[in-house]
Amino acid sequence: MNTSVINMILRLKEWEEELEKQKFANMLSEKLKTESIIKNINDNFESIAEKLSNKNEKFLSENLSTLFSDIEYLTKKFVKTKEVLKEIEHELEKQRELYEEAYKEKRKIEQLYERLITSIRKYRESLEEKMISDILISRYGR
Repeated sequence: MNTSVINMILRLKEWEEELEKQKFANMLSEKLKTESIIKNINDNFESIAEKLSNKNEKFLSENLSTLFSDIEYLTKKFVKTKEVLKEIEHELEKQRELYEEAYKEKRKIEQLYERLITSIRKYRESLEEKMISDILISRYGR
């Protein structure tokens, strides 16, 4: 393999790595949004609990119906949001594994590149030594 091919492979791996980082960042922001939605839902549950615990407030059937529908809506939203959060966490784990694999692959390519550079250097040194010995033999050997 020549150095330009390995350089190109390294650049492609760096580009793929950057794309994976962007995906990971997007997933993290989605996770944060989902967690804030869950926090908002929990806050709404707490406010409903406060309304129910307020003994001074008399509840009419209309108020109870509204509270019940709010609780039902929040419960459904909470369940859906938890499912989304679970999916996001699963995808984050897969992204992390992909990133680790890509990193290992990149390290292997870099090692291959370094070995190639070292072998080219050794070959060049041996050619230089041969040229010097040929020149010395041709001048002084006769």
